[in-house]
Amino acid sequence: MAGLLIALKGIRIPWLLRRMAAASAPTGAAPYVNTATSLLIGALLVLLAYIVMRPIVQLKPPADPRRMPLAMGLVFVSLFVIVSRKKALTQVIGFLMLENGIALLAVLGTYGIP
Repeated sequence: MAGLLIALKGIRIPWLLRRMAAASAPTGAAPYVNTATSLLIGALLVLLAYIVMRPIVQLKPPADPRRMPLAMGLVFVSLFVIVSRKKALTQVIGFLMLENGIALLAVLGTYGIP
């Protein structure tokens, strides 16, 4: 199962994304939000993740309490990437980021200190 997952997520999906990027015309479709504003919003979303996750981390402290807010920050930023991009290719990358953030939250939430 691990080999299949590595082959799919590590080889096949990047290959397909590269192929799609090469096939799409470079029209220069800018995102809805410019780069500087996106960085500022991303930083604010990570700070929001720390605020949101503080009560949850205090309920059941994980092995390293700094990791769960960062995983939630990844979820927030990936949702922002999905919403703020015009091209479908960058939205797909946002969905992949979201999947990784949810998996990271699940793993970090499972291995807490009893």
